[in-house]
Amino acid sequence: MGKTIKIDTDALVKKFKEAATDEKVAYACVAVGILFVLVGLVRLFLS
Repeated sequence: MGKTIKIDTDALVKKFKEAATDEKVAYACVAVGILFVLVGLVRLFLS
């Protein structure tokens, strides 16, 4: 579970970086931050 989630978030981070434009940079940063928080919570529940 943890590995697949990590791979998915890495792919999403790459997509956000590639798609990031002047207005989208802020939204991408927020989304990436939320993703890392969710991954952290998932790891807590799984551990």
